[in-house]
Amino acid sequence: MTAKYVTLETHNDERRGNLTVVNDFPFKVKRAFWIYNIPLDAMRGGHAHRKCHQLLVAMCGAVMVKLGDDSSFILDCPDVGLYIPPMCFVNYVPLVENTTLLVLASEQYEDSDFVYGADK
Repeated sequence: MTAKYVTLETHNDERRGNLTVVNDFPFKVKRAFWIYNIPLDAMRGGHAHRKCHQLLVAMCGAVMVKLGDDSSFILDCPDVGLYIPPMCFVNYVPLVENTTLLVLASEQYEDSDFVYGADK
């Protein structure tokens, strides 16, 4: 399985704003966290997960997601997510200040689930 964009269901209302929902997950969400205040010269990630699936959503700003196979994806709107399957190495690079990246994960935090470059 490879990483892929996921278009999220969005309801637009000019008077009241937009509402985006996530339905029909390919996994059960057990954990959610967000990454923010990332300096523009910093990179996050640098690992894969043995069994954890993730859905990434740029809630604000823009981020480039670089994968271990040298492909990359840009997330810059909150109605498009990026599905990351297990064993997919990722790095997150903010493209603008004040970027917030939401991560929905299939597993609780478990240190043994992380795989770093030397463990490939």
